[in-house]
Amino acid sequence: MIFFFSLKLPLYSTPSVEIVFIPDQKALTVTHKDFLVQTPFETGTISFHGRVVKSIKTVCRFYFINLISLFFFKDKLIPLSNVQISIDGKSCCKTDSNGLFKLTHIRPTGSIKIKGELDGYTFKELIHTINLNRLIGIGDSSTSLVLSPEK
Repeated sequence: MIFFFSLKLPLYSTPSVEIVFIPDQKALTVTHKDFLVQTPFETGTISFHGRVVKSIKTVCRFYFINLISLFFFKDKLIPLSNVQISIDGKSCCKTDSNGLFKLTHIRPTGSIKIKGELDGYTFKELIHTINLNRLIGIGDSSTSLVLSPEK
């Protein structure tokens, strides 16, 4: 018995990562129960989130017996909204009120250069290496790509 059908590979998607495969479907002829797809699916593009925050040092103070106090600094992360994000020198998106942005249609290998731009802030260009295994393993609530202004 011979079966003809089209195999459509589902889109891999979580709230933090999306992977598009190419080709998106293949026609197959199955002639027996064991079948090996000869031409593999490949990763076409990926989409993932990043975040822009500014770090503010806050002073914490502890009091001890005998009126001795101890001070230390703690970083507080403040999300920055409306930051213009550029990839490889081309404007692509802006951050939302939580400082989040989504990079779409990114090649799945290699590195990209990311830079933020917002009046009153200076951002250094960041080189981010794409690592699919790390992106998939992060989990839905994490953001591995974080930009912070230098000043």
